[in-house]
Amino acid sequence: MSKLNNLRYDSYSTGRYGSKLSEGINLQFLDIDTGAVYYVIFNVCLKRKRSSKKHAKDSFLPAKRFSVTKRRKFFRLWHYTCGLPIPSRGLTSFHDCMGKLKDIRFEAMILEGEKLDKDTLKPSIAHNFQKNIRQQPDKARTISPDKHLEKTKTETDFEDILTTCKTNYGISNHGKKETRVPIHTSNTPYEDTNEQWASECDELF
Repeated sequence: MSKLNNLRYDSYSTGRYGSKLSEGINLQFLDIDTGAVYYVIFNVCLKRKRSSKKHAKDSFLPAKRFSVTKRRKFFRLWHYTCGLPIPSRGLTSFHDCMGKLKDIRFEAMILEGEKLDKDTLKPSIAHNFQKNIRQQPDKARTISPDKHLEKTKTETDFEDILTTCKTNYGISNHGKKETRVPIHTSNTPYEDTNEQWASECDELF
């Protein structure tokens, strides 16, 4: 299997897929380097779990709406692999926030043709690197001014000492033979599990 390293989430659809027409969500990804489109399918639930005045239990949800449990691979990708928050209105409202996936660059192995291996889909190394860089505190801006001031003060004090020495030397040796002793340079060096997840039919696609 070949690997893609620069995938961007583009869109999704819901439907029944595979030979058994299993309920699922189809995520489409664009390869930024080549413009090719790839996809991956996760198992989700497309039916209502409760009845209401208008809808019966197990009737199909509107297009692009779905629900998942915390054991589904889609939930694991969303929350644990990508680090995205659970929708505020619960596991039946992912349709409100699917756009969050567009902020992430993905990598994955090609399973066959345009189909990606769902088990290898994750944020790319480049995305994680950029994320870590943004999270690092800017220590240089905090330390540099102080170090510059310390260096400037030290150099100034040293120059004052040299000036004082030169002045004293000039006075003490006025009219006398030079008795300065050369300064010798020293050659001494400075020294994510405790819980086992069930696939719940995610292998059907």
